[in-house]
Amino acid sequence: MNSHKFILLLIVCLSCGQAFAASVTPKKRTVELKEFTQIVVDIVPDLGVNIVFPFILDSDKHQPPYIQRLTNDNVFSVTKQEDIRRQNYTSVSVNRPEGGGQVFTQNTYIGNLFLSVDGYHISITLKTTTNLKKHFTDIILVPSDKDRKYLIEKEVAHIRKAQNEEHERRLQELDAKAMSMALSKVGSVLVEKPQKINIKEEIEGVISTKETMMMFFDKFYVYNNYTILVYEIQNGSSKDIVVNRTEVSSSDKERTNVQTVISASTCDRKIKSGETVFCAITTENNIIAKSDLLNISLLTNFGKVDASF
Repeated sequence: MNSHKFILLLIVCLSCGQAFAASVTPKKRTVELKEFTQIVVDIVPDLGVNIVFPFILDSDKHQPPYIQRLTNDNVFSVTKQEDIRRQNYTSVSVNRPEGGGQVFTQNTYIGNLFLSVDGYHISITLKTTTNLKKHFTDIILVPSDKDRKYLIEKEVAHIRKAQNEEHERRLQELDAKAMSMALSKVGSVLVEKPQKINIKEEIEGVISTKETMMMFFDKFYVYNNYTILVYEIQNGSSKDIVVNRTEVSSSDKERTNVQTVISASTCDRKIKSGETVFCAITTENNIIAKSDLLNISLLTNFGKVDASF
């Protein structure tokens, strides 16, 4: 072979190699994702195809969850379902045949890949091909505008549900902690012997020009860390009274130094007409048993009722 023919052949071979290299450049194909999606995917042996979804496949929020089934696993391979972790795609490839790659130039092999997740059903017909123009490396499943909005709304709903569940869990933990602390405090009171301070105060609370209620303050039980004021409320009015909140404050006789006392009352409730109820106000502030002037305010559905002694 003379030198001119050899150079010409070399140029032709290099041109063919460059053209082949260019033809295997990754390409993507966009397919609209519907409730029932059917597509045909051509695969060149030794290359592969990614099926890309618009969401993570193994998310526990999908109902039904992600499942896949391949009908011809002698020729085709797909990413194992247990290997799809926190990813939004599955890969399909062609198995290397025992007879060598020439079998694909003589025959076309087909199979079906069925994918289902979150109400979407995708049926994919797989075909082997030696035509590089038919091969796409990525099949991108894109939802319609309506479905895209639905997916966003569903994701927002899922986030809100997760936040609500976390909030509820924390509330339950706080409730359990509060109950434990309350029981501990009850126990500490039971093992103590309190100091008893008698009061014997009888005060009439005026609700309106016709309606009144009587309050009988009996005694203080003073513990190391708690003080309990025991009293009665007698509803002498013709209507039911609802005590929404009980407020406690202490001061000197001139009312110049008023101090609000954090407390809890057992009588923040409905008191029926003619009913007498036994009540207790509990506080961790022992000042209420020692103050010059103690003021009890009942905030009712008829207005505020004050008692001072």
